[in-house]
Amino acid sequence: MSNLKSNMKGMMMGTMLRKSFLNTSTAMAIALASTTLFSIQAEAQNTTSVLRVRVIDAAGIDMPNMSVTILHVPTGRTFDRTTNSAGVLVAKGLPIGGPYIVQLTDQSRVMKDAPKSIGNIQMKLGQAESVTLLANRGGNNELTLEEIVVTSQRVLTALRTGAGRDFNQDTIEGIASVNRDFVSVLETDSKILVDDSVPRGPAVSIAGANFRFNSVTIDGVAQNDNFGLSLNASATQRAPISMDAIQAINVNIAPFDVTYGNFLGGNINIVTKSGTNEFHGSAYGFYTDQGLTGNTSKGEDLAIGNFDEKTFGATLGGPIIKDKLFFFAAYEKFKTSRPANSQTIENIPGVTQADVDRAIDIFKTEYGFDPGTFAATDKDQDEKILLKLDWNINDKHRASATYQHAGGDTIFDDFPELAILNSGRYNVNEKLDSYSLQLFSDWTDNFSTEVKVGYKDVENRQVSIDSSTPDFLIILPTGGQIAAGGDRFRQRNTLDNTSRVFRLKADYTLNDHTITGGFEQERNSVVNFFLPFTRGQVQFGAFGGPDPLQALQDRAPDFILFGGSNSGVADDAAGRFTLTTNSLYIQDEWLVSDSLTLKFGARYDWMVNNDEVTFNQNFVDRNGFDNTENLDGKSLFLPRFGFNWQADDRLTIRGGVGLFGGGTPMIMLSNSYSGNGITRTFAGFFAPFFGEPFTSLFADSIANLPNPDAISNNFQQFLGVNPTSDVDALSPDIELLSSWKYNLALDYVADLSSLGMGDDWDLTAEVIYTDVKNGYDIYDGRRVQVGTAPDGRPIYSSQGFNDSDYIVRNTNKGSSTIISIDVAKSFDTDFGYISTTLGYTHQSVKDVRS
Repeated sequence: MSNLKSNMKGMMMGTMLRKSFLNTSTAMAIALASTTLFSIQAEAQNTTSVLRVRVIDAAGIDMPNMSVTILHVPTGRTFDRTTNSAGVLVAKGLPIGGPYIVQLTDQSRVMKDAPKSIGNIQMKLGQAESVTLLANRGGNNELTLEEIVVTSQRVLTALRTGAGRDFNQDTIEGIASVNRDFVSVLETDSKILVDDSVPRGPAVSIAGANFRFNSVTIDGVAQNDNFGLSLNASATQRAPISMDAIQAINVNIAPFDVTYGNFLGGNINIVTKSGTNEFHGSAYGFYTDQGLTGNTSKGEDLAIGNFDEKTFGATLGGPIIKDKLFFFAAYEKFKTSRPANSQTIENIPGVTQADVDRAIDIFKTEYGFDPGTFAATDKDQDEKILLKLDWNINDKHRASATYQHAGGDTIFDDFPELAILNSGRYNVNEKLDSYSLQLFSDWTDNFSTEVKVGYKDVENRQVSIDSSTPDFLIILPTGGQIAAGGDRFRQRNTLDNTSRVFRLKADYTLNDHTITGGFEQERNSVVNFFLPFTRGQVQFGAFGGPDPLQALQDRAPDFILFGGSNSGVADDAAGRFTLTTNSLYIQDEWLVSDSLTLKFGARYDWMVNNDEVTFNQNFVDRNGFDNTENLDGKSLFLPRFGFNWQADDRLTIRGGVGLFGGGTPMIMLSNSYSGNGITRTFAGFFAPFFGEPFTSLFADSIANLPNPDAISNNFQQFLGVNPTSDVDALSPDIELLSSWKYNLALDYVADLSSLGMGDDWDLTAEVIYTDVKNGYDIYDGRRVQVGTAPDGRPIYSSQGFNDSDYIVRNTNKGSSTIISIDVAKSFDTDFGYISTTLGYTHQSVKDVRS
C-alpha cells in the first residue's frame, strides 16, 4: 500500500506539470511495448466505465489467480481483484475520469525491468480501458523484459463496436458555447446537425434521424422530451443542466450493445461531475446585449432590438469524509430582457403601425382592457441546480445519488407573420425535477451488479401573457391580421409527465467471455390538457367588409369559435394514461484474441398500456375499425452483433448490425386519448345568422366582452358529440417503430513524419446505413384521391372544418446512408495542449415523415 500511495502523490504532481508528464508517458508507451493500454466499447446509457486487466508471463501465457490492485487517485479508493482462469479480471462500475493506477498486489511478482505500475489511466464514458501487466512465475530462470523479443508495438487505439463520439471534460470546457448548452459540444461532430434557426430549437438530428427519436440521459435518467413537442434534445426549452456540471458526454449512433434501447436516432448520455478528496469549484458570469451582437447580415438589418442577457453560477465539490463520502453541487441562473416581438411591424404583411395603434385604442376605450403593444419587452429566466453524493461503501460496493432541478420560462409567438399584441403572446413555464440512485457491487472477482432507480417529473404550462380574456382576431382588407387577448391554443394547455426508472444489470466474466444480462423498466405517466378555445375566439373581418376595425369598435364580429370539454368539466377531456416499457437483455462479449472482440446478444422490449381510449362509434362506421388501439402488448425483439478487429498496430476495422427501436414520441399515443371525438370539441362555429337562440346568445356574449366567461356561459350548452368531429387514432395493426442499422468503419493511426507533420494522426472513415422496418405515417381516413398532379403527387378531396380522421400507421419506406471522414490530432505546444478535429459527412436520407 505504501508503494501505491507514493505513486498516487507522483500522479497528482504529474497532472499539474501536464506537459512534462505527457512527454514522459509517451516515451514509456513506445519503450515498453509489452505494457498496453487500449479501449473497448462499454455498456450503453451507462454512467460508469470498465477496466479490463490481463496478466501474462514472459512467453505471453495467461496468468490466473493473480491479485491486482486498482487505485482511483481522486478519491483514494483502493481495491484488489484476482484474475480468472484466462488471466483476466474485469472491474465494472468504475467512476469515469481518473487518473487510475494499476499494479500487481504482490510486487515481487513483477517481471524484472518491467514497470511496477501503470498510471494516468483515464476512464472514458461509454468505453472500457484494457491493461496488460507482466508477471513472473516465481522461478529462478525467469526472463527479463530486455530478453523478450517484441515483434510489434501496439499503438493506443479505441476499440469500439459501433458508431458514436465521446467528449471528455477537457473537450467540453474547451468548446465555446454562446448559449451555454451542451448541444454546442455535439455540433463539433459532422454527423450531428444542429439547427439553431427553428422555433423551440435548436433541433438536433443525429446521423440524419428525426430529432424526436433521440434519447437524452443524465446520470442514468432519461431527460429528452419523450412527449415529442420540443425540437431540441431536452425536456426543457433551455438545457436542463449547466455546462460546468458535466464531466463527460457520450453520443451513440449505432451501438451494438443490447443495453442500449428506446431510441431510433441517437443516444446522448451525460454524466455529471463528482466530488474528490480535494475541494474544487468555480464561479462565473457572462453578459451580452445588443451592443455586443451583430445586427446586420449581408447589409440587411436583422432588427434584433434591445436586449440583455446575464448568466451567473458556481460549482463546488469535495470530501465529506476523506476517501469515503464526497459531494458536488452546481447552481446557474439565467436572466434576459428582450423583445417579445420576433420582427418589426414593417415586416408584417398587410398591417401598419397606424392599424395597430387604432386597434389598441379601441380595446382600451370600448372593451376596457389593455391588449399590450406590438413592440414589447419580455423578461425570461432559467435556473439550474445539481446536487450529487458519491459513497465508497467499501472495496466491493459503491453508491451515487443525484438531484437535479431545472426551471424557467420562455416567451413564444407562434404566428410571426401576424401583428400579435403582447397580450396574445404566451410563456412556456417549465419545471423539471430528477432523482437518481445507483448502487455498484462486485460480489466476486467475476460477478458484479448494477442497480439503478430514477424518477423524473416535468411540468409544462403554456400561459398567455393576458389569460383573462378571449382571443380577438382582426382580418384587414389587405390580408394582414391583428390578434390580441388570450392565445386560442393556450386557454387550457398543460402537460404533466412523470417517469420512473428501474434497472438491474449483472455481468459475469467467464474466461474470455463477459456475459451481461439485465432487466429494465420505465414507467411514464402523462396528464395532458389541450383544450383550445375554452374562452373563445372572436373574429372580425373574416367575411370581408370595408373596415374590420370599425366592426371591432361597434362590437360586430362575424362569428365566434368556442371549444372545450363536452361535459363542461375539463378533467373529463384530459389525455391521461400510463405507458410502461419493460426490457430484458442478454449478451456475450467475447475477447477472441488480443486483436479481435465480438459482441452478440438480443434485447426484448414489451409495453404495458392498460388505459382505455374512449370508444367512438362514428369513427367505426366510417373506417371499419375502432379508435381504441393503444400500445398495450406491443413488443420488439432486437438482435445485435458487433465486432472490432485490430488488423495491425495502426489499423482497426469495426462495425456491426442490429435492430433499434422504441422511444416513440408519446404525443402519437396521447392524441388518441385526447382527440377521440367524444370528450372534446376542438372548436365549434357560432354566428348570429344561425337564428334564435343563437342570435340573442351571440349578442349577449359580445356585450359582455372581454369577460373571460362571456362566451362559455352562453355556448357551453351546445358542446357535445359531433358525428363528424375530428378523431385521432392508431391503426389496429400498428407496431412499435424500429429500424435496422448497419455500420462499418476503419480507424487508422497515420504517421506523417515524412511530411514533417508528426505521428499519431487519427483517421476514421465510416458508413452507417439505416433501413426502416416499421416507421410511421399519418393519413386522413376521410380523404379521397380525386386526381394526380403533373409531378405525380396525388390530389385529394378537401374536407370541411374540423372534419378529419388522422390515423397513425406503419410504413416500411425510408432509409439513410451516412458517409463520414474524420481527422483528429493533438499537439503539445508551448502554448498548451491543443486538440483539433476535422470532419466531413455526406447524408442521403429518405423519410416518409420528417
